Amino acid sequence: MQRKNLLWILLVVLFTTFITSLPAITKASPIITLSVIPTTVTDINVGNTFTVNLTLSDFAPIPPQNKGLWGYQIYLKYNTTVLNATSFENLAYLAYASFKEPEYSAINNTAGLVQIAYHSSMGDKVGFTPTAAMPLASVTFQVNALGTSDLEIGATGITETVLADAYGNAIDPDWNLLLINGHFSNVGEIKLHDIAVTSVAASPTEVEPGGTVSIAVTVKNNGDFSENFTVSAYFSVTHKIQTLAVTNLAPGESKSLTFTWTTTAQVEGPYVVSANAEVAAEANPADNTLTGNTVTVKIPGGGGLPFNMWYIVGGIVVVIVVAIVFYALRARKK
Repeated sequence: MQRKNLLWILLVVLFTTFITSLPAITKASPIITLSVIPTTVTDINVGNTFTVNLTLSDFAPIPPQNKGLWGYQIYLKYNTTVLNATSFENLAYLAYASFKEPEYSAINNTAGLVQIAYHSSMGDKVGFTPTAAMPLASVTFQVNALGTSDLEIGATGITETVLADAYGNAIDPDWNLLLINGHFSNVGEIKLHDIAVTSVAASPTEVEPGGTVSIAVTVKNNGDFSENFTVSAYFSVTHKIQTLAVTNLAPGESKSLTFTWTTTAQVEGPYVVSANAEVAAEANPADNTLTGNTVTVKIPGGGGLPFNMWYIVGGIVVVIVVAIVFYALRARKK
């Protein structure tokens, strides 16, 4: 009996050692974007109207609910000396229940605020999952005077723009909701949205499979607006490593970001890193992407198995140990 217990202890130790030796795989929190589209509206004469959409993109369900989008509450602020909001419309649809308009949706042209809140039928926990960029709502404005106005999504006093999951719980905007504001002008000003990636550098430049690489990226606002946007780091052009959000980057300012790449799934070889800034209504998209240096994934000594083969080898070892213990126990019973 004592020998049997020792065999089981040995098996548990071997299996635990194998599992804990595997590199941890982390997943970045998703970034959902809510934008005013078009981002820039110009040349609308006094007395005329225009419409903007409040568009959701990059939606990803949040665990543990993972039930999709159940509703939204959006606040859009504007300059009342230039614009009046005349109407709004819900553009989102559910697969199983239609949206209902609660009493909280309203236009306040004194405060310069449109508040729009829609949700699925009470008690319905189905929600829906947008698979592509889609407008949640639209707002129509009338131009009352010459001038400019920001079309600002976001917090106003104790109210704030939020999305809700299928359980009616708010999805935290500080965690994963990126708000892209709009701008109106009819006074001939020439203002541009222009974000540039100015440097990309990975370190170290040689790493063992499973090792960690830091990628330093610098972005600069060459435009005329404070910008909210996302930056993604890549290896081999198309393989996304991580996405980070940048908020309220003022004109002329730069910001440094650090991305972490764990090379768990990469075999030996060279990998070129790059970065891309994703900006709405970009005036100069050519400088949104920049290629950095090369990182070489290399096994010390230049030999041995590729890293992902160690998973297979480790699994075979565990199976062999289990088989040996099983047959040893059966032999003792006989």
